[in-house]
Order: sequence, then structure tokens, then C-alpha cells
Amino acid sequence: MESAQWGPRSISVDDDLLLTLERLDEQVRSLQAALLSNRRIGVAVGIVMNELRITESAAFEALRRFSMDSNRKLRDVAEDVIDTGELPDDLRRRVLEPIPLRPAGR
Repeated sequence: MESAQWGPRSISVDDDLLLTLERLDEQVRSLQAALLSNRRIGVAVGIVMNELRITESAAFEALRRFSMDSNRKLRDVAEDVIDTGELPDDLRRRVLEPIPLRPAGR
């Protein structure tokens, strides 16, 4: 057991409690990072929407597919879009190229 000092008196803290507190602290840090990443991706989605005049879901899907196709994390692609204010040419081309039609009867 360890002793922790809170206020004018000390209390004894169980090792299991310390481990739990450390795990919770790590979870909080991870969730904070995820929240920041999510916000940055949202900003990039807004830039794509504005540049290409597409819906939010289409912009997110375009970023997601570009991320997968280029083997990069979505948050990294989003940061590039935010930092440059421009869309990667491949992303722009993929969104704007026409979708091939399937032959009738298939």
C-alpha cells in the first residue's frame, strides 16, 4: 500500500485502487485525443463539403476512402486538408469523376 497526501491528513491507498486510477487516467487521455481527432476530421469534412459542394456524408466518405486508398490514417489526411486548405488531387478527382453505369439487365 502507498500513502497519498490529500489535505491535512494522509490516507492509505490500495494498490488495486492505484492501478484502477492509472487505467482511468489513460482512458481519459485516450478519449481526449479521440475527441480532438474527431473535431479535426469534422473541420476537414467541412472544407471538402465547401470545395466540392457535396453533402456531409459524401465528404466524410470521400475522406475515408482516400485515407484507405492512400494507406494513411484519416486524422492525418484531415490534418493535411486543414493545414493546406486544399484537397489532394486524387480525392478531388475521385469525387468528381462520373460513376460508371452498369449495363442493363445485370
